[in-house]
Amino acid sequence: MKLALCIGDVIDDVVVRPLEAMNPDTDTKSEIVSSGGGSAANTACWISAYGASSRFFGTVGTSDVDRLSKDLDKYGVQPRLIGTDTENTGAIVLIIDGNQRHMYNQRGANWLTSPEQITAQDLQEADHLHLSGYSIIAGGDSGIWQNLIARAKATGLTVSLDPGSASLISNFGVENFLAEISGADYLLPNLDEAELLSGVSGLMEATKALGEQFPVVATTASIDGVALAATGAEVQHFNAPQISAVDPTGAGDAFSGGFIAAAISGKTLPEAVLQGIESGRVAVSKMGARPPIDVR
Repeated sequence: MKLALCIGDVIDDVVVRPLEAMNPDTDTKSEIVSSGGGSAANTACWISAYGASSRFFGTVGTSDVDRLSKDLDKYGVQPRLIGTDTENTGAIVLIIDGNQRHMYNQRGANWLTSPEQITAQDLQEADHLHLSGYSIIAGGDSGIWQNLIARAKATGLTVSLDPGSASLISNFGVENFLAEISGADYLLPNLDEAELLSGVSGLMEATKALGEQFPVVATTASIDGVALAATGAEVQHFNAPQISAVDPTGAGDAFSGGFIAAAISGKTLPEAVLQGIESGRVAVSKMGARPPIDVR
């Protein structure tokens, strides 16, 4: 079984879905779910759910190491968490508003996650490395994450990158961001991120432009489906299932996990996209960003 290393954010999510119109200054009936979150940690869980192995590296408050390690383990993820006494575990409160979310984010200990947490031995044991743009941006323009990508490539791993946040990339600087992720084999943006990184508007057009910089680009666009660009091939479009989303939280992470699990297991790129679409469908059909334990 292929092994993917995932490094980045791990978060305590509190997801709130109002069941009626907001009642200011008093109670509003809601559905509230507390669950594990964080883009890279979610992706690791979906990779394991769809048939590959995953090992996750992150940083949490010292008192949460055991709890969150057990939480990752129940999804089949091999946890490699480091504890810190200087920061709390990251947390997000998400308010669901139809297909949109309002997110209140405390990154906490995630700021301290370092690429040095992945050892040469980890790289030797693995087949793939997955990174989140949140960690790239937290590292500034120091080149530390670019160095990890280079280490992984030199060891024979393929590398994927989920850009993570168009607004944060804009503040960081598009050219700086692209320089930090140079060498990635699979770029997995959403449409906003793809348009920002390419400087081109439109799902197919932005994906094609990014495909000139990265070997494989799979851009998700919610109900508008997915565009796939691969070196030497025409850009392909895949329709998304038309479903009523319960909670869009983690849909992109689920797509990434399903896609990566398929791609590193030897499936074709179109098959990987279809598996990513299916995992995204499962993700939005329930509350919370992690897969059902019995998803397959």
